[in-house]
Amino acid sequence: MAPIRAYSAKTIAWILVLAFGTAAGARAAGLPNALAHGIAFGGIGSAICCATMILQVRQFTRSPQKAIAVISTWSLVRYLVYGTALYKGHTLDGPKGLGMLGVVIGLFLLYVVVIAQAIRVSRKAAKSP
Repeated sequence: MAPIRAYSAKTIAWILVLAFGTAAGARAAGLPNALAHGIAFGGIGSAICCATMILQVRQFTRSPQKAIAVISTWSLVRYLVYGTALYKGHTLDGPKGLGMLGVVIGLFLLYVVVIAQAIRVSRKAAKSP
């Protein structure tokens, strides 16, 4: 269980580092505040959704007979986080849509981090005899 916890913590940490780094880079490059703030909000939402998926898997493995309730509950929480982040992105600049674009970019950071970690682990496994 310890390797899974370490992997989970690394994933969430990398999502936040990447989100805030991208937001700071966007702001330093002179892009609008709404885009940078949207990336940060999306990254936070992505980290929260990653944590909920981890909790969902842990609860599912502990009690498989409650699978429907566990999946439904945590999926609802995840969708509420997505909706809240997208709404916040919309309120950042309204009809321009840059805040919303930033949130979408931030929400996709979860997938970028997971794919990068999978590539790293597969390369490490290929090197070991």
